[in-house]
Amino acid sequence: MNQLLSKIAFPVVIGATSIGLTACNTGTPDMGGTETSNVVTLNGGAMEVDTITMSATIVKIDSKNRKVTLKSDDTGEQETFNVPKSLDLTKLSVGDDVQAELTEAVAVFIGDEVPPSYSDDGGIMVSSDGGSGTIAETSQITAVVSAIDTKNRKVTFELPDGSSKEVSVSKDFDLSKVTVGESLTVVVGESLALSLTAN
Repeated sequence: MNQLLSKIAFPVVIGATSIGLTACNTGTPDMGGTETSNVVTLNGGAMEVDTITMSATIVKIDSKNRKVTLKSDDTGEQETFNVPKSLDLTKLSVGDDVQAELTEAVAVFIGDEVPPSYSDDGGIMVSSDGGSGTIAETSQITAVVSAIDTKNRKVTFELPDGSSKEVSVSKDFDLSKVTVGESLTVVVGESLALSLTAN
């Protein structure tokens, strides 16, 4: 079995007035915006990093529970995000226009000795000035390969909850080493930074 990453954190901080958030639900919210993807080769595996940049409006602030709800300018969809304690919610107002950038990374490692499992190793990164920060949540999952698309260099795996996730694989990664039915250990890291836009 290959070595696993114990934690992956991908903070994205935009400018000096950034505010870090993380989605309350799992997975990348479908709020429109511009998406970019990159595949990075790692020792023993590969990592796909997807970044979505979008414009949104603050529609609700829950100071007690430290949550902010954004409405996408592109789709009109709303999503609620947790806000780190280091950030001053009094600087935000309902109706503020913001730029949000969500980065999700999926690292895939081959590990045929590990039974299907799930663990959550959330982490928080904040700046020393107390005015910006990023929450990064990471999860480690052992899943089973359900399909391999060698032509398009994609692997689909089934998660313990029965859902599927398809990831792109770097050209440097030898797909012949992976077989359908094999266990993969995947580490998913997600972080979000919110930057206030001047009105």
